[in-house]
Amino acid sequence: QKVGSAARTCAGATLEALGGSSGGNGQSPYYVGQAWAFDKKLTEGEVQALFQATRVRYYPDYEIRLAGKAIAEAATELKATGKFECRRPGCSAQTTLTGLPTSHTAKCLLTVGVSMTDYGLPNEIVEWIKVDDITVVENCWPGQDDNVLEFYLCADGLDVSQPVLKSAFLSDGEVVVSAKISDEVDAYRYQNQLLYANVEIHCAGGQLLS
Repeated sequence: QKVGSAARTCAGATLEALGGSSGGNGQSPYYVGQAWAFDKKLTEGEVQALFQATRVRYYPDYEIRLAGKAIAEAATELKATGKFECRRPGCSAQTTLTGLPTSHTAKCLLTVGVSMTDYGLPNEIVEWIKVDDITVVENCWPGQDDNVLEFYLCADGLDVSQPVLKSAFLSDGEVVVSAKISDEVDAYRYQNQLLYANVEIHCAGGQLLS
């Protein structure tokens, strides 16, 4: 729904277009960089995602609070690790990592090492790796069979920070990392699993507030 139009760089004109006022004395505490109108009430997650997608364009150092909960503060490095595994051709698996920073300033890197069970042919692949519901890796091909003690990095320090993915997936400090193998991966198991992977997310620059 269009509610008005205004020059892009003029906050006063923007306020006027929205039916407000800049006060006329230059002392107004209100600043508008971008205005949105929706035909439904946004969930907290949707507001967070919108914030992450637009924040860097206007106010890169600004943080918001929703429902009286602080988002984060800059602090130490944090790391969460896990593993996922499954034993059938074409299967998928996931793991939940917790204790991660919620700040948009945190730089978060994903590493996923996959045991090289049955990946010798080009159609024997890890079809995708997802962070929550966001696909971050597709068609990873380790390229070897029966070398199960070696782990191929389908993601090696991949930047999955919230501004990069334009998502507030870390607003609760946890994330589900999942993966799926192709139907052709059907032999040479590691610990009786066709898909076996170690997962790590390493973040710096943010800490969940207590």
